[in-house]
Amino acid sequence: MSDSAVRTIWARPFLRGASIALFVSGIGVGATMPQMTLYLVDELHASLPVAGLYSLVNVMAPIAGFVLGSLSDRLP
Repeated sequence: MSDSAVRTIWARPFLRGASIALFVSGIGVGATMPQMTLYLVDELHASLPVAGLYSLVNVMAPIAGFVLGSLSDRLP
């Protein structure tokens, strides 16, 4: 009988701690993202297109990391 991924993660302390840390850091990054854009525009006087590009790059970075990681895993 195979265990589910949730049971496997919950049974191992290292995986459980790593999963909780990733979840908490994801909440932190998600909460600071709007403030970073406001900081760029209000305090650093960046233009709106520059702030939009910053946000777009931050949204696309995990997708690009996944694509490049899967590509590098297939290379010899």
